[in-house]
Amino acid sequence: MISYDYFTVQEKGIGVQDIWEALAGGHFITYYQPIVETETGRLAGAEALVRWKHHELGSIPPSQFIKIAEDTGLIIHIGKRVIRKVCEQLVAWRKEGMPLIPVSINISARQFSQKDFVREVRLLLNEFQLQGRLLIFEIAETSLIRDEAIAAKNLNELKRIGIKIYSDRFGTGHSSLSYLNSFPLDGIKIDRSFIENISREFDNAVITSSLIKMSRSLGINVIAEGVETEEELEFLKGQNCPQVQGFLFGQPCSAEEFESLLLKEVVTPIKKDKIHPGTHTYDIKIRYPFRCEMALTGYSAAPPQQEPITIEIENMGPGGLRFVSNLKLSVGQEMVYTFKPEELEGKIQVAGVVIWSEESPSGNRQYGVHFNLSNDQRHCLAPLLNQYSKMYF
Repeated sequence: MISYDYFTVQEKGIGVQDIWEALAGGHFITYYQPIVETETGRLAGAEALVRWKHHELGSIPPSQFIKIAEDTGLIIHIGKRVIRKVCEQLVAWRKEGMPLIPVSINISARQFSQKDFVREVRLLLNEFQLQGRLLIFEIAETSLIRDEAIAAKNLNELKRIGIKIYSDRFGTGHSSLSYLNSFPLDGIKIDRSFIENISREFDNAVITSSLIKMSRSLGINVIAEGVETEEELEFLKGQNCPQVQGFLFGQPCSAEEFESLLLKEVVTPIKKDKIHPGTHTYDIKIRYPFRCEMALTGYSAAPPQQEPITIEIENMGPGGLRFVSNLKLSVGQEMVYTFKPEELEGKIQVAGVVIWSEESPSGNRQYGVHFNLSNDQRHCLAPLLNQYSKMYF
């Protein structure tokens, strides 16, 4: 295997000690993605998303460490760190005179079930002199069904201090609909799996429309996640979906980068050529597509020990790649890719995230993948790609 394999999480054996060291060293970084009012384009809020900046591996996708953190209970410490960082950032923006918007934070089942959870949140708000209305907690259904009595108690206490509660990935569970009556929810987030290709997927359109109408009739807010195209946005506008989130309005970014959005009255959709960075401009041009074996890990919909599949790579460089496949991947999905060109012996393994997807003329799907690497790692990858360039580029 080509020496690039040290970038993969699996072969490095990321474990509990690494997560502890990342917590101690402040290597978990909080990024922010805009949430936008569908009709007006006004910035309605942001979602705080955690990223791990590893000293050797670069940016590690959450899919590669969240499960370990959940299984070991370390997710509680990561969650506490994120809430504190968000509070610190809100105070920093307030001191700079920036407009303040509500920030959504994902709360794990383990953290939510802690006895002192609400008390610790209340202490943080007092410490930073922040109003509860500036925080939104996104709770997965597993948090609610673990112990419904404790869940209802915590939800009511959080609402009393002004924090709003949203059900995350709504519609993907077996009992989600019952939550609307059982728990005091302020909103739901429709999972991206229902939004992708919504203008062409009849079932997704029906489910999404029904969820929006039902939620509005109950007086709770709706945010559609994973909005990628103008078509999806127009469909959601037609269904009177109040708010949207997705790469159409911006990728997760640092607090410093997010400040430019805070100063805007309206967040406009990003043009397609900007959503698809590198569609035609990856660093190494390919004269013709080449066939390649690819295996995925960290992909929740794939079975364990997934066999490699054959794809066609149309463009690739140190920043990412464009390929065609019959796979069904979601935009924003993070995983580790292993590439094995048919005529070569070496492999490349790299973490990346799907940043766009569209139907190809052949009827398959065309995907753009951004590599999650540090600058040093990109420089290391370049000479390996150059080996391929002698044959394909």
